[in-house]
Amino acid sequence: KGHLAVEHELADAAAVQLAGATVTLYGRASEAGHLFAALHEEDVAAAIKRETNIDLEPAAIILAKPLKTLGLHQITARLGERAVKLMVLIENQK
Repeated sequence: KGHLAVEHELADAAAVQLAGATVTLYGRASEAGHLFAALHEEDVAAAIKRETNIDLEPAAIILAKPLKTLGLHQITARLGERAVKLMVLIENQK
């Protein structure tokens, strides 16, 4: 198999694993649930790597805007030609 074919298979396998998955991030938040520091693409990519062992470039993570509140957020990750939706759960860091 050529390098490109292997890369496609890896992207497909990662897409299947990530589709519908939930990764957890922690941030310090106010009582109202607003984060003191927004979470960005780099933070999401690190959480995906930590929880799934899938190594994505931060540029592959698509956020409409930085994540600034606790709770569940749907995001998109781009793997090769595919766009995969997954959830990010942000919990208060104790």
